Amino acid sequence: MIRTLSHDQIDFERYDKCLSQSPERRMYASSFYLNIVAQNSWEVLVWEDYKAVMPLPFRKKLGLKWISQPAFCQQLGIFGAQVTDDIREEFLQKIAKKPVRGYNLPCTPSLSSWQESIKRRNQILILAENYESIYQSYATSKKKDLKRGKNAGWGTTYIQDIELVLTLLAQEFEGIYTPQKLAVLRSLLQEFQKRKALKIISVQNSDKQDMGFVVLLQDQKRWVQLAQVKDSKLQQNGCMSFAMDAFIKEYSGTDTVLDFEGSSIPGVAKFNAGFGAVEEWYCSIRSRWIPK
Repeated sequence: MIRTLSHDQIDFERYDKCLSQSPERRMYASSFYLNIVAQNSWEVLVWEDYKAVMPLPFRKKLGLKWISQPAFCQQLGIFGAQVTDDIREEFLQKIAKKPVRGYNLPCTPSLSSWQESIKRRNQILILAENYESIYQSYATSKKKDLKRGKNAGWGTTYIQDIELVLTLLAQEFEGIYTPQKLAVLRSLLQEFQKRKALKIISVQNSDKQDMGFVVLLQDQKRWVQLAQVKDSKLQQNGCMSFAMDAFIKEYSGTDTVLDFEGSSIPGVAKFNAGFGAVEEWYCSIRSRWIPK
């Protein structure tokens, strides 16, 4: 039997324990993460007393309520130690009765019958091999970017100042990173910084100016690239490649997975693939009827 629990009814300790036992667990589904990005506007479907869970972020407007994937939350899903196809189908039938503007989860055959389902690309790079082996898989354009940066005297360093990143995001993506979105991102980065699970890479020119930043969040042995931004005023092509290469070099030869978080945008997908990233797919589902 599946129950719907409102936010104030959730036993977060049991919820997170169920999530931790799932082979498909993702940091995005952690209760602390959803509390920030969904601003506590989420509920959960629970099967058999927390043997399986499905978090459902939602939005409300004029008395209407619909499921909606928050920003900075690539995918959620159905989590549990042993989620069978029958259990998964039971969950999907439950949310089929709800308006869904967008919900991302791992692709499974049972989604073929969903009203609307779109496959989306994620890209990862497994860093188990040594750096020299990984470097051999780089695209020629990446190798040229690295050579250009080295010749120009570029360098990388880790920084702690979250506000530097937020200021540049607001400058370079005006209208996309709204004040509300930046406030959520600030809270998220502060929480990961508190947990010692945040890395901000600054790539600097020979004058020690910050040309751009890469933001990475740690999820156990997985590092997720949440954002990257470069200063267009400095116009240094290849600086993001230089930053990512520094991270790859540091973590090569370990059981780390670098998660690029996509992308469906061809240029971004090409950038990621240039490091030898491979594709993982997830699905985005939605109802035929959704609130405007």
